[in-house]
This record gives sequence, C-alpha cells and structure tokens, in this order.
Amino acid sequence: MDARDPFAFSSALAPDPTFSNFNTDAVGKPIKNSLSRQQYGGAIGFPVTKNKTFLFASFEGLRQNSQNSVPLLTDSSIFAGPSIAGNTLPALAPSDPRLAQQQVIQQLYNLGNSVPPSQWVPCITNPDGSAGTPIPPASCAQLLQNYLTVNPNSGFLSQRNQLVEGFIVNQLENNGGVFPYDTRQYLASVRLDHRISENDQVFLRYNYGHGLEESPDVQSLTGFSRGSAVQGYNHTLLASWFHLFSPSTSNEVRAQGSYNHVNVIPNEAAEVGLDVFGVANLGTNIFLPNYEMLRRYEFADNLTMTKGHHTFRLGGEELLRGNHTQTDVFMPGRFEVGPITGGVLSPCFDPSWASISPYNNPLGTNPCGLTNVPGANLSSLQAFSLQFPTIFEDGFGTPTYSKTRPFTAAYWQDTWALKSNFTLTYGIRYELDTQYLPLRTPWHNFAPRVSFAWDPFNDHKTVIRGGYGVFYGQIYDSIPGVDLALGVLNSNHTTVENNTKYASGYPGSQVLNLVDICGLQKGGGVVASGDGSSPCNRQVGIYIDPIDLGTLLPGSATSNAQVIFQNLFAQGNPGFSGGVNNGGVIGCTTPPPGSYGCITAADLTAASNGLFLPTNSGQVPILSVVFSNQVNYQSPYSQQAEFGIERQLGPGFSLSASYIYSHTVHLPVAIDTNLKDSGFVSATLANGKTVSYRDWNPSPSIDPLYQAIPACANGGCFYSPYIAQNNRYTSAGSALYQGGILEVKKQFNKTTAIMANYTYSHAIDTTTDFNSDYGPQDNLNMSAERAASNFDERHKVVIAGVLDSPWRGALSGFEVAPIFNYNSGHPFNLLSGEPTNGDNHPTNGRPIGAPRNSGLGPNYANLDARISWHHKVGERSTLLITAEGFNISNRTNYGSVNNQVGPLFAIPTGICLPPACVVPEGGGSGYTTFNVHGIAPGTKLNGGTVSSSTPLAFTSDFPKREIQLGLRFSF
Repeated sequence: MDARDPFAFSSALAPDPTFSNFNTDAVGKPIKNSLSRQQYGGAIGFPVTKNKTFLFASFEGLRQNSQNSVPLLTDSSIFAGPSIAGNTLPALAPSDPRLAQQQVIQQLYNLGNSVPPSQWVPCITNPDGSAGTPIPPASCAQLLQNYLTVNPNSGFLSQRNQLVEGFIVNQLENNGGVFPYDTRQYLASVRLDHRISENDQVFLRYNYGHGLEESPDVQSLTGFSRGSAVQGYNHTLLASWFHLFSPSTSNEVRAQGSYNHVNVIPNEAAEVGLDVFGVANLGTNIFLPNYEMLRRYEFADNLTMTKGHHTFRLGGEELLRGNHTQTDVFMPGRFEVGPITGGVLSPCFDPSWASISPYNNPLGTNPCGLTNVPGANLSSLQAFSLQFPTIFEDGFGTPTYSKTRPFTAAYWQDTWALKSNFTLTYGIRYELDTQYLPLRTPWHNFAPRVSFAWDPFNDHKTVIRGGYGVFYGQIYDSIPGVDLALGVLNSNHTTVENNTKYASGYPGSQVLNLVDICGLQKGGGVVASGDGSSPCNRQVGIYIDPIDLGTLLPGSATSNAQVIFQNLFAQGNPGFSGGVNNGGVIGCTTPPPGSYGCITAADLTAASNGLFLPTNSGQVPILSVVFSNQVNYQSPYSQQAEFGIERQLGPGFSLSASYIYSHTVHLPVAIDTNLKDSGFVSATLANGKTVSYRDWNPSPSIDPLYQAIPACANGGCFYSPYIAQNNRYTSAGSALYQGGILEVKKQFNKTTAIMANYTYSHAIDTTTDFNSDYGPQDNLNMSAERAASNFDERHKVVIAGVLDSPWRGALSGFEVAPIFNYNSGHPFNLLSGEPTNGDNHPTNGRPIGAPRNSGLGPNYANLDARISWHHKVGERSTLLITAEGFNISNRTNYGSVNNQVGPLFAIPTGICLPPACVVPEGGGSGYTTFNVHGIAPGTKLNGGTVSSSTPLAFTSDFPKREIQLGLRFSF
C-alpha cells in the first residue's frame, strides 16, 4: 500500500466533446493511485548422480499493477489569456509571457476606438509576415484578448481556430490523470553440473527471461498518447569446460549464445508527435515503434598458471554481435511548439523603443504607436492554439538495420607477490571493435592496467590499495546504425559527405560535398543539379519545415510548419463540415496500409503545397535533416584510478578512505556542421552582466531580443540554407568524475552489525546523450557545454544495519535490517523551448546567457526497513515471514522539474525610459541567477498556486510509502 501521490489529480475539466462545462477557473481533485504487487518463486536442487552430476532449477515471478500520474490539466487557468480588465488573469510566474501581453492589451484598450483612422493599428500580422489592415486600438485589444485565450466555445474566432482549440483541450483532458503502469516479469534458470574426472568439470546453463512494462514513461508531462509498452524476451545458453592440467595450471573454455527480442510499442501507433514545451508531450514518440532482435555468440578461453610468486592469466574472447532493428525513427512526424516572438501574431507586441544600446531595435518604434512597453512573446500553449508550431519534422523510407559486428579481445595479466605484505598486479588488454562502413574500425585499442595491495605494518590491520587502468567502451550500435539509416550514402555504403572532394577537416566540407555531389531539389524541381558521381542513397529521408521558412528561402514561403499543420488538421476532419472534430491527420492513430506513420509522403507533399517531394535517392530535397559520421570516429575510453586506505581500529571495527578518478574521452555527440561562424550579439542580464552569444537568426522579427546579424539574412550564416540540419556524429564528448569515500563498519557481535559511508563527488561532462536533440547549443563551441553532469551527485550518505534478536524463546528468530539513503540534488538544464540562437535546433535551446545544467534538482532521502522472523518447522524445514517497508517516513521525493522557462529567463522585466535605466526588448522574466531550484506544486507564488505547467515546478515524484509482506518455506 502507498500514500497518495501529490501529482495524482483528476483532470480539471472532464472530457466533453461539446465543451459545455469549459471554463478557466476549475481545478482537479486529488485522487489516490493504486499499487498491487506480488512476487513469487522457488528453487530446487538435487544430485542426478551422487558426487558426479547435479541439477539446479529456479523460477521467479513479479506481477505488479500500479499507476503513474500525469499532471497535465490540474488547473484550467492555463487556458486563460491576457485581460483588458486586468484582473481576470490568474497569478502568474515572472516567466509567464501573459504578463507582458496584458500590458500591451491594456494600453491599446486605453487608446480607445475614437481615435482618427491615422492612429488605427495594424493589429494582426498577415500570413506572409506583412502588417495587417489597421483597425481601432480598442478593437485590437479585444481581438488580441480573444486570440490569446484558448476557448473552444468562442464564436469570435474562425472555425479553424475553434476546432484546433477544441482539439487541444480534448487532448489535455484525456492525457492527464492517473494511468496504469503494470509490470510482469518472469525469470527461470536451469543448470546442470557434471564432473567428468578429477581434472575435468563441465556445466550447462539455460536462462529465460520475459518482461512486460505498460506505460512506464507515462508520467510528469508525458501524456498517455506519448507512452509505450516495453516487451522483452531473453534466451541464453551457456556451456563451460574447466580443465586442470596440474595443481598450478588450469583452463576454462566458455561458449554461449543469447537471443534477445525487445519491442517498444507506442500506446498510439503512428500518431504525429506534439511537443508543447512546458505543457505536454503528446502523440507517438518520434523514435517509436522499435522492434529489436539481438543475437550474441561468444567464445572465450582463460588460462591460469602459477609459477613461484607469479600467477599468470591470459585469454581472449570472440563476440559476434548480431543486430536486426526496425526503428520507425521520425516516421510518425513531430510538431515542436515553443514560445515565439509576439510579432508573429501582432506587430503591437514589438517593443516600443528603437535606440537603447545594446538592444537597438532594427524594427524601429512600435508599429502600433505604443510607448513604454517591453514587447511580448507568446507561450507555447498559445502558439499551439494559433497554429504556430516552431518546427515540423517527418521521415519516410525503410527504417530497418541489420548487421553483425565482431568484437575481439585478448588479455595478459600477472599477479606478483613481491613480498609477503605487497602484491603487484599488472597487465594489458587489447580490443578490436570491428565496424562496417560508413564507420571505420579503430585498430589501436590497447588498455594497460596496474594495481597493488600493501600491508605497510605487516600486522593484517592496515591495507593500502591503488590502481590505474585504461578501459575502452564498445561503440554504440546506434552510431553506425544512424549513419546507415539516416545518412546519404554512396553505392558502397560510405558517406557522401566524407568524400575527398573537400578536405574532411575543412569547415563546411560535409555540406559542400553533399550539395556538389548530390544536388538539391524542391518539389521535384532542380535547385542544384549535383555532379551525378553518386546515387546518393537515403534509407530514411528526414525533412524539417520551420515557421520562418520565408526568411530562409526567399520567394518560397508557400509552406511552413504553420501551413503544414493547418492542412493536415483539415484533411479528413469532419469537424469542418459540422461533424465530430477528430483532428484530421493530426489526430490519426492508425496508419494507412503500407505506411509507417499516419502522415504519408503524398500527405506531406500536399500539405506543404508541393514544397516536399520525399525521395530516397538522387537529388536531396531541400530542408532535409542529414546525419553522417566523423571520418576518424574513435572508441570511447576512460582512464580510471583509485587509491584507498583501510584500517582496523578494534575488534570488528574498521575505517576506510578512498579516492576515485575517471576521465572519459571520445564520447559520442552530434554536432551540426552546416553552421558558419555567424558572429556575436550581446545582451544585458537582470543581474547587470553582459553576455555575448552567436546568433543565426535570419530576421529580427523572430529573434527573442529582436536582434539579428545582417549577414544571416536569407540563410547567409549556413553553408547551405537549403539543408535544415547536418548532424555529424562525432567522438568529441568528454567526462570527468572524482569522488572521495569515507566508510565505517562495526560488527558488534554475530547478530548485529552497522555500516555507514559518505561520498563527496563531482561529475562533469560536455554532453548528455548522442541523440541530436541533446546536441550543443553553440555547435561551434563545445567547451561552452562543459558543466556538471546530469548524474552529478555532490553528497551521498548510506547507513545500513542488521540486528538479530538476542533473546531466546518466543522472541527469538527476529531480524531487523534498516537502510537509509540520502543524496543531494542532480543538475538539470534550463531550456527555452525554441532555437534561441536561430540554429534550427529547438530541443536544446537555452535561455540567453544560461550555461548548461545550471539548475539543481531536489535532494532525496529515503528510509527502508525489513523485519523478518525465522522459525524452524521440524528438523529440516524453515519458515521465513517478512515485512518490508519502503519510504517508511512517507517523504515526498520529487523526481523531475519543468525546465522549460523561455528564452528571456534572465532578461530584465522593468519598464523605464533612458537615461534612468536600460530596458531590453522582449519583456524578460527578470531572474538574476541561473542557479535555480524546483518549486513544489501548491506553492503560493505571486498570489497564485503553482501547478506542473509553471516553469521550474516539480512534475513528478518517486513512490511514497509502500509495505510488502512475504512468506518463504525452505525444506
């Protein structure tokens, strides 16, 4: 049983396709999620032939039915917009853009409608980006208020807006609440040991495993439609032969084969993904479904010889790694919706000044004649309701990968007892991690290692240990797999981009090779012909359509992410003819026959007004997302060292101190090589500091601070503006871990012992994951990514004990085993929800000036305990009854933070006129530090209550108190 999850709430609005009960002041009700867990199993062992053959078998099962909470719509005030009256908005966090919107709308309303036509305002921006038809200011205020309020019942807006807003509300209503998180796990093992002779023994072991997890990822801001079920099967057969040549020489031969089948199946297959940053993640994960079959065959031999003071070990292994994978990467499609500049909707949201350095506004004064306003952005939810997705991504082709990669290793080691109190161990290991093109095989993976153990006083009470070694990691199968499946390849499967036409290290060489060799096409028409020297095969073609397409491709703004969304939403949606609003292709969950996603290639061509004609060979369609490999990709390796001292202070009482060092290089990271050095712009933060950053935004109208570098207009800061991303998988990442550990152990008697340790550590790295969604914010400056790792845990304390009952009779047989864990918080990354610097990468954009992983997550404290009672039943049987408690103190340990805070998180909010102070454009949130912490839900903030959609709010927690009872019978 467990206590109530603080994130478990019913939806603030009950699902209702008519929206008859829609409002913006409803809150959800607390509900209690459930937990039911059963573990069972057994083991048996017996001799088949006495002293010769022995059989052992075991089985273990787990059946758990539980629920995860998704706090998407706990408060319907997230749908409220800015108010003319100024008092209908809920209390807002400083980073909420509705605060700045309200200032603009109130000033427009105060201007009234009686002003002469010469003072009317161009209220709504036209689809082509030009200013709209002027209307009276107060009418504009009313219009903007309606546009920025999500209300599916509003007849004021167009039918399309009503249908889209109804779709949004319906999605949040149905994807929030509590959902089943059921687990099934079955493990079985059979082992047969046989003694052939005094010198020869063999054993054969078979392991079976089956696991099923339903919706383990449905929690925090991940709705049910984004969730998936994980189903896996494992079969392993291992045979080993041990032969004793002499008392000093022995050998082991081992052979094993394993078959793993893992399927990750989305809850809503093929539905287009909708990432509404900071609000909800809906629709199919862009990397699912995934069907993977892994076959592993290993042959190993290990020889051990003892001669004098030396013990030699040498051996090797051959591992065949077979992988057959179908990953429908990018096949479902994905719309990414983040906060955007308010000028996309209305020029009235542009800032009201033109010459405050360094925030010179290239747009001039406010087009609506407003004064003393900082401008305003749109929230990601508002951008969604107005059909302003930041980027649309989609992929087409055959998403399968099948390869067998050998892995060969050999080692030699000597353990040398130099003295009775000093032992030295040293050796070397060689690994050959064979790869297929387009990746190359690294041939120089030699790993030396050395360690020692020393009893300095030769009294068996003190030991000093130390060691150093080089350890290689195998190259992830995804690295060559991504190159082959998502790259542009020659007929021999090498990467076109790494052709020798341009030097591989030359900036922009990959993109120049791609364009010069393959050429470019738009809607089937030729943009660049290419030299025809390669078939330019693409197993999967990926395309991106940004909202600012017109600024990248002049004269080609017949399509962008907004146009594609509108066309797909309308396609097949009976709501446009008075029927049920099903979201059209956007809401589709069943793909057409023969298609991996609901959006077919023909759908994309039609929705983009002919811009995209997906192909898998020949000229590359414009706005493609391309993946390639580094020419000399290296295996990751770490240098690891440890030094420790342990001292016995008394009977059963010891103290130890140790230091651990690990430095890893050549970690995988995706770097976009299509970006030129654009140059820098500057911004003054709320704390008074000035920061500079590269800015690839082609136009000030889409730049968060209305700045832009003129050279970047029309895509001038990209080696090819026609290529959306050119992600090169490199081995440029690195990591460093250092930790100190103090540990105390005390054995009081045979039945009572206690152990406590404290770890102080620091982990630093330059990359979170090789997935391109986690690439560097500035692809030309990897050093700026160096920061505390996601798993950095500065302080950790563990205290554990075992206490047996010292009494006899009725109180005998009891045992209590408590364990306490504490660790400090892990860092988290602040994200803007948009490509802050205009580099076409919205998933890794950070607020202006923010370093990576500057936030600090919640600490964790937990007390578990187990009470057991042993009772003998007869001479040969024992009954064991247990009661286990997890998180006995029922502490709320928060698990994740809403890290979507917008691009202007640290930009000042104040309004003033020079020379009294300097005010930025954009209307920032005014935070004076990036070293922020999470906020508990329910906290009162500016007179309101924090919900999970509030920036920096916690969005999930770990399980509360749970109690489990057990029974075991041995005979």
